[in-house]
Amino acid sequence: MRTVNLEKGFSLFEVLLAVSILSISVVLIFQLFSMGLKSTKKAERYTTALIIARSLMNEAMSLSFIEDANLTENYEGGYTVERTIEEVSQDEEGRNRLYRITVIVKWPPSGRLQLTSMRTIHEKNR
Repeated sequence: MRTVNLEKGFSLFEVLLAVSILSISVVLIFQLFSMGLKSTKKAERYTTALIIARSLMNEAMSLSFIEDANLTENYEGGYTVERTIEEVSQDEEGRNRLYRITVIVKWPPSGRLQLTSMRTIHEKNR
């Protein structure tokens, strides 16, 4: 007569293999989540720097006396801003002037954004 083994279950090797696969999967998921958070934070800091830079650029574009628009400021969150205005050229009569406006925003640890634009000013009374 034949004896039938009715015990069913998993061997130790199968359990260890399943736990290993599960552990590797969980670690990979947490790493992906961590990379997503880092990317989101990086995008947030870049967007904030861009908003600051555009604001200062728009302000320089609307000033009457652009020669006095150079500045250096610190903002909340570790942002440092430098705006420089330099005259590039002028016509023979000195009535039309071309200026280069540069706004540089830096943030820790190594973020940097630079915007550059040109502006022409026509002065009637010169």
